[in-house]
Amino acid sequence: MAFIHGSLRGGDNIQGTAGDDVILAFGGHNTITDTGGSNRVVSGLLGHDEIHLGTVLDGHSEWMEQVLLTGAGNTLLGGDERFEVIGLRGGNTITLGNGTNHLRLGGENNAVQVGSGENDITFSGGHGSVVQGSPLYANYGDVTVHFSGTGNSYDVLNAGSLLPRTNITVTGGEGDGRFNFFASGTATLRTDGLHNDVTVGIGHFDIDPGDGYDTVHLGATGRSGGGTGTVWLHGLHNTITGAGGDLTVSGGDGYTSISLIGVFQARIDATLGGTHNTVSIASIPSTGSIDTGFGDASVSLYGSDATLTFRGSGNVATLDNAGGGTILDQSDGLRINVDGQPSYFFFQETVQGFGADRGAVVALEDSVTGYTTTQQAVAALRAEGGDTVLDLPNGGHLVFAGLDPSALHDSNFLVV
Repeated sequence: MAFIHGSLRGGDNIQGTAGDDVILAFGGHNTITDTGGSNRVVSGLLGHDEIHLGTVLDGHSEWMEQVLLTGAGNTLLGGDERFEVIGLRGGNTITLGNGTNHLRLGGENNAVQVGSGENDITFSGGHGSVVQGSPLYANYGDVTVHFSGTGNSYDVLNAGSLLPRTNITVTGGEGDGRFNFFASGTATLRTDGLHNDVTVGIGHFDIDPGDGYDTVHLGATGRSGGGTGTVWLHGLHNTITGAGGDLTVSGGDGYTSISLIGVFQARIDATLGGTHNTVSIASIPSTGSIDTGFGDASVSLYGSDATLTFRGSGNVATLDNAGGGTILDQSDGLRINVDGQPSYFFFQETVQGFGADRGAVVALEDSVTGYTTTQQAVAALRAEGGDTVLDLPNGGHLVFAGLDPSALHDSNFLVV
């Protein structure tokens, strides 16, 4: 093993051997190059060194590179070797290959790019970034990242517009983070703070996006629907958008917005907290259950057979067609909009606990339902097996479970 050191003033061009080396730099603005063997490298205390250890796709996974970055603002370029890197100060830029890597980085503004290997990365300051990807499409290894502070980011590179399979676990961070997990495999996020932005792919996800004002984007491809997973909400004004898949949502303190689209069926199981929550699933049938919170909720669904629960007051359910769903009305003044297109209308829905004496109203779209007055709708009500049924076109119906027709009045209907 060779021992190589630079001058005390720094600014050196230090070249390693083909074997194992120990390289010690001083000062700053050094260039260190060593493409052979397993090496131990200590950068200069004044920082801004450029270190080349191995080359991209060199395949030398049997070699070990141990690097101590003592100064700030260094650049480390590595190959497929196994890297152990400690950074004492921030501002470092590190690009590594497809090996197994362990990085512990102090200070802020550190940027890391890794390949398809397994990686364990810890940042002790904010504004850290990780890019995971390979020049060639491949399955990526497991990655564990712990962020600190604010303004952190994570990105998965998608080679050839294909979604690589990878397992990602990210913890930490205090807000203003951006986390792009657009891949297959698994993604787990546990972060804090406000204004985080998260994107997931078609695999399985388990996302705790922060403490409020956070956004989660559900991704999809042209060949697949959305992913499967859970989003745990905290605080106010959280948003979930994207492709319908198999989604579980829990929590939030109100003003949550969920908006799903796509070409496949969406399953959603949501238990929302607070008030003023909004759920919209357009153009795709939906199933599952949605507990809308404690009032002033708005739900708009297409072809739904989901179970909806309403509490409090000021709630609105808009059903563009319905495929056999159920509304549990535990609220005051619920409005149910019956909607669709005259050329294509199917509607089968049951309301349990309809608040006929609590101001509940059914709004009938006249061109779709055929009802032109509220009196006509009341007159059409019929009793069936202890329930009241309002018949609708194409064999459809709206069932008021457990109610006698006499319990419903003109005031419980609108024609729009």
